[in-house]
Amino acid sequence: MMKAHLLAIISMIVGVVLSLFVLCMVILMMFGMDNGCDSETDTSQFNGVGGSGGIWTQKGTPAYKNAKDTFDF
Repeated sequence: MMKAHLLAIISMIVGVVLSLFVLCMVILMMFGMDNGCDSETDTSQFNGVGGSGGIWTQKGTPAYKNAKDTFDF
C-alpha cells in the first residue's frame, strides 16, 4: 500500500515538472524569439548576390537566366 502511494506521489511530481518545462518552452518561443519584421532592421548585409551565379536581377548573369527560365512560362 505504501509503495502505491509513493509511486503516485512521484508520478505527480514528474508530471508537474514536465508541465512546467513545456509551459516555459512555450513562453520562450512566444516572447523570447521576437525578432519580427521590424522596418528598422539592418539589411545592409544582404547585397542581393546569390552564390556564384550573381544577382538575379542583373541581365546577363547565370542567376538571371535561371530566374527567367524558372518564371517565364
